[in-house]
This record gives sequence, C-alpha cells and structure tokens, in this order.
Amino acid sequence: MQPVTHAGLVSGHLAVQADRPLENVELVLIGHAVSLVTLELDKPRRLRAERNALGAKAFGLLVDDVLDSGDALEYLADAVGARNRIRILRLHTPAAADVRRVLDTGLGARQRPLYARSGDEALTVLLRGEDTLSDVAALLADLAPSQARTLRAGLSAAHRLADTRRAVEQAEHAVAAADAAHRLVEFDATHGTALLASPAVRAVLESVAASTVSALADYDRGRGTRLVASLRAFLEANGQWEAAAAALEVHRHTLRSRIAKAEQVLGVDLGDARVRAELLLALLIGEPAP
Repeated sequence: MQPVTHAGLVSGHLAVQADRPLENVELVLIGHAVSLVTLELDKPRRLRAERNALGAKAFGLLVDDVLDSGDALEYLADAVGARNRIRILRLHTPAAADVRRVLDTGLGARQRPLYARSGDEALTVLLRGEDTLSDVAALLADLAPSQARTLRAGLSAAHRLADTRRAVEQAEHAVAAADAAHRLVEFDATHGTALLASPAVRAVLESVAASTVSALADYDRGRGTRLVASLRAFLEANGQWEAAAAALEVHRHTLRSRIAKAEQVLGVDLGDARVRAELLLALLIGEPAP
C-alpha cells in the first residue's frame, strides 16, 4: 500500500495484491507507478499555473497600454464577464503571496483562472463584470484571521475591457478608502465619496478645512455657538432653509443669522456655488456628521 501525494496532500493510495512476497524489482516498479500517477494528477495544476502566468502577462501589458484590448481578449476571454465587462480588484496586504494562493484556490474551485499582477504588498486582479463585493468576500473567506486583519481591498465598477486602466484607477481609489472597519470597499461615484477616497484630494481638503472648519470650530468653542453644525446642515440641504432648519430643530430665522455669522467669520460669500461645494467637502473631511 503506497500513498499518492499531490500538492503536498495525500490524494489516494495505490494498492497491490499478490499471493507471494514481492521481489525488489517489483517494489521498484510500484514506486515508479506511484510517481507516474502523481505526475498525471499534477498535470491540471501545472497547466493552470502556466495558463495563469500567460494571462497575467497579457493583463499586465493591457494595463500598461502595450497590448490593445482586442488582442488582449484572445488571452483573457475566460476571465471576462458577460457583455465583455470586467472589474478590477486591488488588494493591499503584507501577505500578498498567501492572499494570491487563497484567490487562486477559490477561483480554481469555480473553474476560473487567476490573472493578477503583484507589486510591493499589493495585488491587482482581473475579475468579471458581474462579480460583486460579496463574491470577493467569499473568495477571501479562507484567509487566516491574522491575514484578514491586515488586508485592504478595493473593487472597481464594471467596465469594458478597453477601459481597464480606468477600472484600475477606481480600484485604487476604493482601496484608499478602506480601513479596519471596512476592509473591502467598492468604488461608486454615485454615493458622493469618490473624491474623498483620493489621498491627493483629501490632502487639499484637509488644508482647506484647517483654515475654514477650524476657524468656525474655534468660534463655536469660544462663544458657545453652533456655526459648524449649522453650516453643514445648510450645505447638505442644498441651501434649502426650511429643510436645514428642520434638521437642526431651529427656526429658519435663527439659521439665517448663524449662516450670516459664518460668512462673516470665514470672509466668504455662500451665494457662490463653488464656495459652497468646497466648504461642504472640507466639512466632510474635517468634521463628523452633526
């Protein structure tokens, strides 16, 4: 009885029955038979590894704008979803090799390839357009708790294969917004958070908040007023006095007085739509919701 191992696991046994003790040469032949069975079992794994490597190269050339999407489709068709739509998954993790193995196992179980680029503690993975954040979570479910705690992932919206670079950018914005409370984040410009997910934009808005929101907050602390909360309610209500006053549970005349004082403290004209937009974004960065 000889165990047959495959990928480090015992996948079966080779049993030989005889009515006499086996000779040494026969034992050697049985050993060779086990080796042949092992090689046969290993063929799908080796073919998958080669297929993944080829697809990953084509994917990388597509992202780098070296390969046209039409030519890339020849190599990536089995990873592209319905209507030629794809998504990009961007992962930041110090355990990139382990995460890659878990993704490979999960996609392999679904009869799908893994086309991914590796970087410094990062993975960029090509997924189908119909894949959801729940699907990504299921693929990563077998990560060890220590690996899951250090993982941050961002999923782009669905795009045509020709727009892969845009999908990569969206995935990078999404992963920038991930944190310990929300490790998997999906990019969605309709939720009003796309700009805030960009580190460069956040840096500019934090600078704006330091000279605007902070000034109002200092005024509030010194005089017991509520200019910051009032300004935010006014801006989030699109300048609708009744709605903003109702949210704050004050009379609209009280709110008008507060907004006038905020204009005076900041030295701005809230009749300017660009000023209102910039202040709202600065408030979202620099002050929690009231």
